[in-house]
Amino acid sequence: MTTIGAADSPAAEVFEYIADVALDAAGDLYVLDGFAHEVRQFGLDGTFRRRFGRKGDGPMEFRDPVAIDFLSSDVLVLAARRYIKFFGVSGPEPTLRATLPAGDFPPPRDMCVIGDVMVVRSHPTGDSHIVHVVGPDGVRRRSFGKGYEHGNPIVRQQVSKGPIACANDPARVIVAFHNLPLVQAYDTAGTLVWETHLPDFVPMQVIDTGNGALEDYSRPADRLLSLASMPGGVVVAHVARLAPADEHGNQDFQYVRGYAFVVGRGRHRDSPARRIRSNPRRDVDSPRRRLCGSDRAVRTDRDLSDHPREVDKCPRRRVRRGLPP
Repeated sequence: MTTIGAADSPAAEVFEYIADVALDAAGDLYVLDGFAHEVRQFGLDGTFRRRFGRKGDGPMEFRDPVAIDFLSSDVLVLAARRYIKFFGVSGPEPTLRATLPAGDFPPPRDMCVIGDVMVVRSHPTGDSHIVHVVGPDGVRRRSFGKGYEHGNPIVRQQVSKGPIACANDPARVIVAFHNLPLVQAYDTAGTLVWETHLPDFVPMQVIDTGNGALEDYSRPADRLLSLASMPGGVVVAHVARLAPADEHGNQDFQYVRGYAFVVGRGRHRDSPARRIRSNPRRDVDSPRRRLCGSDRAVRTDRDLSDHPREVDKCPRRRVRRGLPP
């Protein structure tokens, strides 16, 4: 196992915010730092190779990057809020190949690649769709997947947020939600193939204020952090249990739980909670909260064996009162 990044690491291995990662055909790791507005490349052994990008509007610059993935062995795709950029990375220096401005497709909030097309996750559009298949010419080919459909528009937008992942064997688009216990799989035509609910998921309560939305940080709640497509037709979801916010508005991750989904069938195996920090004065087993009327999560399949690993760091999450951009 190779580990990259620690508090006392060289500057190239210290990240402000890891927005996404991607592996090339040779096994090199590309890390997108969303706050630094740059991509860093590391070798299979963790050796830093190079970096490119900075905040701006130039050819090798970008603003608000959200995701990266490989379109081919030498073309890295980067999605930002206003466009998708293609970078050639096979030469001694990365080069910009093309830019597709958002227009025919909505501004990306996440992105992955299947074959020769990009799959963009967005806020709900006018028809409530949140997933859009975009060709290399920038033309949207189809849209599918529904966001949360209850409450005022801001509530629907807030609860519809979440990650996506692309699997190629079989070709599936996996859709999840940060604040809902729901994971869905679609084929590339937009047909729902399966969906499952995460057991023991405690959603954060979102309060509909009539013209806005407020998240209740006073109680323990779960948040689905990420989806990652793995070899062998498996997608892994990581869910964090958040402690109640302290007097400064910070929330600690109490533990992280992983779910590995068999993409072709939807069956999952879940790992025991990997405890990061706990506070015996806080009741992390409080009664299940409901999110805008959603039903509680239920188990839909059997448990399989797993291999937990230790986590000894405790990331902290600054809570912003109100809605993020």
